[in-house]
Amino acid sequence: MRGGWLATLLPVLVAFSAYGQSLPAPLVLTDATVAPALHVLKGELLEWNVRGLSGDMLLEILDGGRRWRCQVTADTFLSRASIRIHPDGVRAGDNLEIVAQGTPVACVARTVYIRPPDPLRARARAAISVSRNGLDSRWPLGLLTFTGTVNRLEGNRLFLQTRKFGEKSFALRDDTLFSSAGRNVEANELAAQTRVFVRANRTFDGDLEVYHVIWGEILQPQRDGP
Repeated sequence: MRGGWLATLLPVLVAFSAYGQSLPAPLVLTDATVAPALHVLKGELLEWNVRGLSGDMLLEILDGGRRWRCQVTADTFLSRASIRIHPDGVRAGDNLEIVAQGTPVACVARTVYIRPPDPLRARARAAISVSRNGLDSRWPLGLLTFTGTVNRLEGNRLFLQTRKFGEKSFALRDDTLFSSAGRNVEANELAAQTRVFVRANRTFDGDLEVYHVIWGEILQPQRDGP
């Protein structure tokens, strides 16, 4: 009787042991298995570097003015007034709401909705632009100053060769001023190897951005007589 009982139980124990050995290992969550968080961001489009169906964009969000640089792919859904559009229909200065996945410096735009312009924001920017020269003379913007020789002006960045810090890279703002011999000029008038004076500041991300680039001599009026 006892032998018959053991003979009956033994196959069950062997099967249970084999089943336990075949169970998958418990899932361990790592950075590779956890998808980056999704963020809903609203702000102004500063750059739209998309050729064909892919590229990147730079968004300045309304909350605190932080900037997000995100990749745009062929799978990014673009919409204006509830109608899907081609990337050619997006322009710098557009008021956007995007769903992004990742971090401010490494994200992918999943959806991009072009919203109606914000009239309050537009009027504020216009007022700042009109009064900039007067305000700048009283309260100069940019707490950091640099002098050096222009290596190149490439895209939205200025590369400056300084004596103390070597080459420094600066991000250009939409309202960066360029002054030559005391007059405001366009950025394309700044040539390589020009000796300049720069007023700049650091962003929330630690990047240097330029408020004012100055070069040339300011001529003094000639006096009559000796």
